[in-house]
Amino acid sequence: YGFLFFDYLFKFILQLTYMKERCEYMEKAHRVLLLFYRLLKGERIHKANFAFEHHVTERSVERDIQTIRNCLEEQHANMSLLFDRKNESYYLSIPKHGFPYSSQVKILRHLKETEHSKTKT
Repeated sequence: YGFLFFDYLFKFILQLTYMKERCEYMEKAHRVLLLFYRLLKGERIHKANFAFEHHVTERSVERDIQTIRNCLEEQHANMSLLFDRKNESYYLSIPKHGFPYSSQVKILRHLKETEHSKTKT
């Protein structure tokens, strides 16, 4: 019975590890989508504040920002994610004529799919 107990315990620990990793990926996907949404609304994002709000490191926020930049580039979006050195914040450079809702949805879907595909690997 001792061997069987440790076998079940080992499988249980593996399952918990898998669930934790999956949960972390889901948190990242949610964080990236939220970051992009806030940028779309015109907010200026301070890396340290955003990291503190989401209990992650500033390096994680940098990776999230790079994910968004990559997505904007891949989708040939007519906007850029820029850094304002004076205010130490990130913002979206949106064309004066605005950014069509359909394009926003397209980019959000792409971000979601990009993060979702990472959860499967």
